[in-house]
Amino acid sequence: MPCNCNRIVMTNMNGIPYFAPNNVSVTAASVNYALGFRDIPAVGYLTVASLPPVPDGTDTTLPVQFTLNNVTRSLVDYAGEAVTLADVAGGTGVILMFHNAEVGLLQLMSVLPTPAAATNSAPGASQGGN
Repeated sequence: MPCNCNRIVMTNMNGIPYFAPNNVSVTAASVNYALGFRDIPAVGYLTVASLPPVPDGTDTTLPVQFTLNNVTRSLVDYAGEAVTLADVAGGTGVILMFHNAEVGLLQLMSVLPTPAAATNSAPGASQGGN
């Protein structure tokens, strides 16, 4: 009798890839960040840092896309909705994404501000006084 077991996929066994886009292009339909050619697993997490700035006046409601190994994918949120430029506001912090080339998914997991923009509101951070 065949097993109806869930397939287990190990992600990022050698660590989470960390890289910066080398180009940004803006059209009337989207903002696209080029990640170039990378040797990454088909399924796993990606860390993207230091997004190149977009031209002044760019519509922040435009959806964000990433091109990796000549394949362009739209970045989506947990609900499957398009992530917009406003959602990754500032564009200079670290972005954690989940990538699944098998199903064509590129999902936003987290956006962190740059250290200069971070505040001391993190748990355990000094609040002054004493």
